[in-house]
Amino acid sequence: MKKYVCVTKLHALCLLVLVLSLGFAGAASADPVKEEGALTTKPPSEDTTQVKATYKYLSAYTSDVSYSSGGKGSVFGNTGASVTADFIGIDAAIQRWTGEEWVAVTSKTSSKNTSKTVSLNESFAASAGYYYRVVSTHTVRVGSDIEKATYTSPSRLLK
Repeated sequence: MKKYVCVTKLHALCLLVLVLSLGFAGAASADPVKEEGALTTKPPSEDTTQVKATYKYLSAYTSDVSYSSGGKGSVFGNTGASVTADFIGIDAAIQRWTGEEWVAVTSKTSSKNTSKTVSLNESFAASAGYYYRVVSTHTVRVGSDIEKATYTSPSRLLK
């Protein structure tokens, strides 16, 4: 009788573990909730913290996106140098989240010769309800020294 009770308890324990496992698996596979006004799910969180590498000339850089209205988005950014640079520039690649991956929308560029700063403020065709971000490359050239930094902005739901 003792052997039968142990086997029955073991079966009950296995059944409980199986039921709980299926419950958790079902919850994990449920569709994520969309943010109000969004046509896709929110993109995965990414660390957008700037890595503070040591640069001799490149002193500041950033970029971001916003929604203007009427199907237009705005991309803006800047690059700064600690001295007057022979060349200073920003290349901004605008991306849209499809619900599964980031895809290229367009790119914008701004540069100057013999300057300490350059700014970018351009519009682009955008669709409300999608998440956008900017991946920007910032370049400073002084003499034969070239310094570059890449920055990824936080994702923004354009409404």
